[in-house]
Amino acid sequence: MNRVFVDQSGFDYIRYLSAEPRVRYVDGEATNEQDRDENGTPLYGVVCLAKQKGATKPETITVKIALPQEPQIPEFSPVGFVGLTALAYNSGNRAQLAFSAEKMGKMKE
Repeated sequence: MNRVFVDQSGFDYIRYLSAEPRVRYVDGEATNEQDRDENGTPLYGVVCLAKQKGATKPETITVKIALPQEPQIPEFSPVGFVGLTALAYNSGNRAQLAFSAEKMGKMKE
């Protein structure tokens, strides 16, 4: 499957909610360790509230990203991503999107 780059101008806003360490899996089993990228940087799931232009309500999305430490961003702050991509996959009988990014940062309001 191919990742598709996401044009963030298609959102009215993306707001930071929280960041959660991603758990490392070995042979399909969760470990007590934080997952890391190929460079050894810890991986986080950054939970955001995102409202697409024209949508009636926002959705919660989680963006996988490698960060040296957990972000210290106030809740509901606007954030942006560099290299934001989406990967479509099936989970049971539901279509899902997995988001990832190269970098993130707090945006000006």
